[in-house]
Order: sequence, then C-alpha cells, then structure tokens
Amino acid sequence: MVYGVGTDILSIKRFRSDQASLEAGSAFLHKAFTARERAEADSCHDRVLCLARQFAGKEAIFKAIGSGDGTIRLNEIEITTLPSGKSAVRLSGRMHELANASRISDIQVSLTHNQDYAMAFAMMIS
Repeated sequence: MVYGVGTDILSIKRFRSDQASLEAGSAFLHKAFTARERAEADSCHDRVLCLARQFAGKEAIFKAIGSGDGTIRLNEIEITTLPSGKSAVRLSGRMHELANASRISDIQVSLTHNQDYAMAFAMMIS
C-alpha cells in the first residue's frame, strides 16, 4: 500500500550560487549530506549537479513521509546510486525510527535533471 508520495524541484543555478556552502568541509555539506553522498558527488562529472539531485530527493522523501516537526536532519536520509544507475535510499536516526513506526517497508526515489533544474519523485510503501 502506498503510504505517501513526494516531489521536489530546485533550480541548479540557485543551488550553484551559494558556492561557500558547497565547499568541502562546510557546515551545510555535513548537515545535509552523508560522507558516502559527498564522496559520490566528488566522483561525479558535475559535483554540484549530483548534490542538487540528492538534495531534491531528500526533500521529496520528507514530503512523502509528511514530517515537518523539525526533528529529522537531512543527513538521516542517504541517497546513493547503484551500479545499475538506480537510486538507493538508506535511513538512519530519527528518520529511520519514524519510518519504522509508520511501517514503511520500501522507499523508491527517482532523480532527474536538465541543465536548469533537478527534480525528484519519492514513494513510500507500507
């Protein structure tokens, strides 16, 4: 059964414009992305584009679970790319607890982009 769906779109130009927050070691990068996500983005052909897609995916997942209580951190949602090209989601911390309490058995996320926008669609199954 579908528990929830969420979508997000963001301007890559706007995301790129805040270069200081995207520099390695910045507080934003550590609060928003896991070490694995940062490493994956560092090996990507366009690091900022990869981070923008992951960020859109995290926002879509937030919307799908309906959590706006401020207790979940962005880096409790990890989105990585499998060798097949499919995105994989791993939850930790409070987000993992919330998903378990909501009996979420699967999370699917689809990420896409063009030159101007990154977009994500997430679906949670219970």
